[in-house]
Amino acid sequence: MKKTWLDSVVEAMAQLGGDAVYEDLYNQIQLIRPSPFTKQWKATVRKTIENNSSDSDNFRENNQDVFKSVGGKGSGHWALR
Repeated sequence: MKKTWLDSVVEAMAQLGGDAVYEDLYNQIQLIRPSPFTKQWKATVRKTIENNSSDSDNFRENNQDVFKSVGGKGSGHWALR
């Protein structure tokens, strides 16, 4: 079964100890997710986190509330709930 972006972000963040800044998360995702990556894959990672966090203005009500902001809005530091 093909991994979703949410699966990849959760797995990468768990491997990084449950929280990460975007740059560390990007590096870990590149290790666990098969290539090729699109030009906008990093934006997809950010969108995945924001759409699945009630701490974000972009939270989708029907999505799981998987992530929490560690440093506040705009910090780029997230953790698993």
